[in-house]
Amino acid sequence: MSIKNKMRKLSVLFICFLVFLGVGVSKFKYEVVFMRRTLSKINNEIVRIADDLRIYEAEWSYLNDPKRLAILASKYLPDMKPIEHKQILRYNDFINMEYENKADAKRQAFDNLLNSLM
Repeated sequence: MSIKNKMRKLSVLFICFLVFLGVGVSKFKYEVVFMRRTLSKINNEIVRIADDLRIYEAEWSYLNDPKRLAILASKYLPDMKPIEHKQILRYNDFINMEYENKADAKRQAFDNLLNSLM
C-alpha cells in the first residue's frame, strides 16, 4: 500500500467521522433546544400555579376571617349552642344504635304487614 492510498483512506475515515460528529452535535443541539422549551413551559406553569396559590390563600384568609364567620354564624345559625358531652357517641354505641333502629324498623314493617292482612 502506498502512502497516497493510506492518506485517502484516512481522509475518508476522517470525513466520515466529521459527518457523524456533525450529525451527533446537531441532534444534541435540537434535543437541548427541545428541553429548554419544555423547561420554559414548566417554569411558566410553576409561576402560574404559584400565582393561583397566592390568590387562593388570600381568598381563604378572607373566608376564614373570624369576624366574618361570626356574622355569618349569627345570621344563619341563630340557635346554635355549644355541643354537650351527652351528644357525643362512641363508635360501638353508634353501631349498636344503628342496628337497633334497623331491627325496630323491620319489626314495625312486619307488624304493619300482619295488621294489614288481618
